[in-house]
Amino acid sequence: MYGKLKEDVVYEKGENIEQWTVVFDDEKTNEKAIIKVRFSQYVPELIEFVVELNSIPIDDVKGKDVTVNWKMFNGFDA
Repeated sequence: MYGKLKEDVVYEKGENIEQWTVVFDDEKTNEKAIIKVRFSQYVPELIEFVVELNSIPIDDVKGKDVTVNWKMFNGFDA
């Protein structure tokens, strides 16, 4: 489910790029996801979402679908 927030959201600002990092981690199921949201003041119409998942278990020989759903309330103001 990748739904257990591990820690606070981390904000980083470099010379050209700003980034928010969110980590979801469930130690019981070994499900982990890292989501990075990147944007730049130089290209304001561009927002990059990077999603990293640990391996998807396939021991049960069942097909898996991975989806990422975003909800933005009141817009996104970088």
